[in-house]
Amino acid sequence: MSAVFPQILIETIVRKAIRDIRDSPKRNTRNLIDMALNFSEGRFQSRFFETAQSMLRDENSAYYRLIPDMAVHVDTEKIINFGINLGYNSCTAGAKKIRALEKKEQFNIPWSISLIISGKEYEKNEKEYLRVLEQGKRLGIYTWMLYAPGGTDKILALARKYPECAFVISHSSVCRFVPRGKPSSAQK
Repeated sequence: MSAVFPQILIETIVRKAIRDIRDSPKRNTRNLIDMALNFSEGRFQSRFFETAQSMLRDENSAYYRLIPDMAVHVDTEKIINFGINLGYNSCTAGAKKIRALEKKEQFNIPWSISLIISGKEYEKNEKEYLRVLEQGKRLGIYTWMLYAPGGTDKILALARKYPECAFVISHSSVCRFVPRGKPSSAQK
């Protein structure tokens, strides 16, 4: 079986779930988390989805306001791409690679890395930042938390070079999810 097949299957399920969330946000969000928990492999994935499940038991959870708002106001493709990059590339395929390397090499590897990068620092050290991301991918790291105190323009350009990774980019307390592909006019 092709390594791409599970990703295509997951993407198809997530597409349907996103459509369903628009119709009935609470119920279908819980259903999506329950399904993810059933298919989760390993302690990290199970713990992640158990925590999400626990948070959604609270009928007043802030996530019940966030999720329908996101489903209506964020491009579906961006949600799906970020979800696949985080859920499959990072927490499934990446985690599997990380666990194998940890076992072989006898050291711990994080599932995500946080960096503080200003636009000027990025311009000055672009090759080094690209090298860090490449090394991370070779280790199985596909999730990056980037803090951009000097603005996000250069950092968004960096993120677009790695369409298979999940990036959370923060600038002045605003987080942006970076999708694969070309930026929308709102992102420019």
